[in-house]
Amino acid sequence: MAKKRKRAVATTESESPVPHIPFEKTQEEKDWKLRQLVAEWAVREGIRPNDGSRIVFDAGSSCLAVWERLLEEIRHYRLRFLTICTNNFRILEKWGEDAGTGSLPVRDTRIELFASQELNPEHLAFYGPEARGKLLDPNFRPFVVYIGTSAIEFHKKSIFFGYHGPEAQREIKELLFKCHATRARVILATPAKIGCAGCHVFDILSVEGLETEAPIYLVTAAPGSKTPDETRDYFDRAKDIFRSEQLQAAVANRGLQIKWVILDPENDGIPKVKEILSAPMEGVDLK
Repeated sequence: MAKKRKRAVATTESESPVPHIPFEKTQEEKDWKLRQLVAEWAVREGIRPNDGSRIVFDAGSSCLAVWERLLEEIRHYRLRFLTICTNNFRILEKWGEDAGTGSLPVRDTRIELFASQELNPEHLAFYGPEARGKLLDPNFRPFVVYIGTSAIEFHKKSIFFGYHGPEAQREIKELLFKCHATRARVILATPAKIGCAGCHVFDILSVEGLETEAPIYLVTAAPGSKTPDETRDYFDRAKDIFRSEQLQAAVANRGLQIKWVILDPENDGIPKVKEILSAPMEGVDLK
């Protein structure tokens, strides 16, 4: 009796294993030119650090964009002897690539981790309980703190800050609003992140121990000519709520100062401020 022959199973390219790409790396391609525009303003036009400054970088692709722009200043000797404190794995990668070339100004830059116990492989960020002790140390006095977000939403007496999760990420985000900042705290966002914060949020104005000495800057580009109508509607509504008496009073009562810097997105990578909204607004009676 003839033996049955096994059927050869043909494999196609579509059936081949697909390499896993961390969530964080998928975000880098989204609105990258707008992130670079925001980064350019943050480093050169807005909150420019001084030689010898300590700078805190949160995780996320927007913070990575600021770091890459800052590296240009370091490579050309326009900034020296910086201390970078971060939990952003991608920043460590970029710094390692440059330091490995033997570049003198890059070697003058010092990198510290404020959380190093656990690497989250999806968000390429370090978490861990030691972050609290590091960031809340009274002798820890950075010049500027850069913070990434998944979205920002203004709502009556609240400012909802979105994050992707897990809960360890929320703890880090809140700590970045509690730690000292000598010059400013800068939230980096694109137009698509304004107006609908998503399912994982906390209210900045309700953070216990919120540090209010340094102002918060929210830096975005305005919606461009190709921006979807829905994104534009959320953005415009957010501006109306930001100007509202209720939110202005809530910010003032918290003892906080917020500046929303809106950049022109059609300016070929050169930061041009289109509008600055402030809370509390000057000359407005909020009693």
